[in-house]
Amino acid sequence: EAFPSISEAAQQAEAEIDRLVELLNDTSPAPPATGLRIVEELVDRAQASGVAISCQLRGDIDDLTQGGADAAYRMVQEGITNAMKHAPGAPIEVTVRGDDDGLEVRVVNGPPGSGPSGLERTGGGHGLAGMRERVTQCGGTFVAGPTQDGGWQLVAWFPHRMAATPATRHKGA
Repeated sequence: EAFPSISEAAQQAEAEIDRLVELLNDTSPAPPATGLRIVEELVDRAQASGVAISCQLRGDIDDLTQGGADAAYRMVQEGITNAMKHAPGAPIEVTVRGDDDGLEVRVVNGPPGSGPSGLERTGGGHGLAGMRERVTQCGGTFVAGPTQDGGWQLVAWFPHRMAATPATRHKGA
């Protein structure tokens, strides 16, 4: 009796994962009118699929070039996708913080909470390199690596619309 229930639950979980991967792999650019506030919509989609994710938008986050906003959005999208693939069940924190110097985007996930996701072999394997390229093309900096608790983090810094000089660029990322 239990096998049909298990099979149905597995099929439903697979369908939900496929739906979420489809949502996160959307390659259309973020609409220009919404800027980085569209990150909240991306996080809401992930939450609706059962992902433990939080989002904080702080400070002046609306003063990026369209290319910078698009690169930041894509970084968050890729960070969520990577966390789901490589750290299933881990909580994810997305922070977008703007100040006088520029804008920092941070995606941090905790250590894996369960076994393999089954998604590890999906994608082209160029995520980090692609993120780094997009961010640096906008005059920003990009760092990715493990956290002290065994999780993973992506941190990018973008200059505001007015290009920062090398002496004033953010050194924390």
